[in-house]
Amino acid sequence: MNWRMLPRVAALIVGPTLLPATASAQTVTVSVPASVTFNVTNVGADTVGSPAPTRVSFSGLLLLNVLRISIKADAPTFTPPTPSPQSIPSSNVRWTVSNSSGGSGSNGTVSSAAWTQLFQSAFLATNGRVDVTWRLGAPGGGIRAGSHTVTIRYKLEAM
Repeated sequence: MNWRMLPRVAALIVGPTLLPATASAQTVTVSVPASVTFNVTNVGADTVGSPAPTRVSFSGLLLLNVLRISIKADAPTFTPPTPSPQSIPSSNVRWTVSNSSGGSGSNGTVSSAAWTQLFQSAFLATNGRVDVTWRLGAPGGGIRAGSHTVTIRYKLEAM
């Protein structure tokens, strides 16, 4: 069985910045995983997502005090293959972070109700990254085999 998270960048919200008297455009690169797949072979056990880990990073950032990266699921459950009487809660997905650079990563659980912080840059950092290992909690019996999907959005905020 495959369960897949599909990322989408939700917003870039510019807050307080340190701007010079004259400002010019800048190019910032933000990288998030294209998708994460959970190949579930035992519905009674947790499954680590693939690839593992994935990397979330940014580079070329200028003028912002702090960059915060948060995530949120588009729906409270994965969309199951049809027909299916049961679906997997998106909150069954959690993550752990490692190898943070240019800031701090935060472990967490996916929510469709609220944004959850994944990474916050250090003050005035121009580059940063964090490796993320995704894990799907045991979905339990009664789940139909096939491809289940949920879209995860990334929010970028200048703090």
